[in-house]
Amino acid sequence: MKELSIPNLRQYHEVLTRSAQRTNEMHLLLNEITVARLASSATSRSCGPAKTGATQHRGQQGEAPYKHLRIWSAGCSTGEEPYTMAMILLEEAQRFLRGFTFEIIATDLNDRSLQRCQEGIYGDYALRNVAPETLRRYFDPVAGTRDYRVRDEVRKLIKFSRVNLLMTRACCSSSR
Repeated sequence: MKELSIPNLRQYHEVLTRSAQRTNEMHLLLNEITVARLASSATSRSCGPAKTGATQHRGQQGEAPYKHLRIWSAGCSTGEEPYTMAMILLEEAQRFLRGFTFEIIATDLNDRSLQRCQEGIYGDYALRNVAPETLRRYFDPVAGTRDYRVRDEVRKLIKFSRVNLLMTRACCSSSR
């Protein structure tokens, strides 16, 4: 409101609902009011259900009816969830999911969060629950900092895009 020199909420509501710049202003507003999650989801306790779900689809004889998994991480915030899923899938590809291909579609409303996701750089706080072995296997230190960057082998499994779940009927189609 301040940047547009709008003195009250009633006038701002008019900008958001009736003005020619409503789409752009709504986009900017949503970037300001959404919050990025800082804590890492890469703990064994929280990954257990995802790991189970990724491997349960296999048939009784050990053969799956399909060999491509596509996972949607809606509201991916700063990327901990989709990166964790990618790491789980890479681990399981060595055992139960041998021969499978994977794709993770990660969406969020906030442009700044998506930018951070794509960079794949995390500090001490975000990595506080990541096992040392996982850190060594899937992250590289960022020179001159205490941060780590997710390795390309993990990042290439994820497609990040902006989606407003309230305004979009179907978000995800892939040409991969």
